Amino acid sequence: MGSVAIFWMQLLVNCVVLAVLAAWYQWPTLANLRRNSAPIPLLWMQCPTIWE
Repeated sequence: MGSVAIFWMQLLVNCVVLAVLAAWYQWPTLANLRRNSAPIPLLWMQCPTIWE
């Protein structure tokens, strides 16, 4: 298997794993929030080092 094929395989597996983790851990929490307040926890997870 070539290095380009390995790169794309890693990228695909990474996307699948992140989707599964989001479905297991984030979706139940966000489903209980109101629509206007649901993006707030996602934004806090994206930029935690700004306030350090």
